[in-house]
Amino acid sequence: HNFPLDLAAVEAPAING
Repeated sequence: HNFPLDLAAVEAPAING
């Protein structure tokens, strides 16, 4: 997706570690 960083956690849940 090309959504803003606000949805980064939704696009890549693993970003939370």
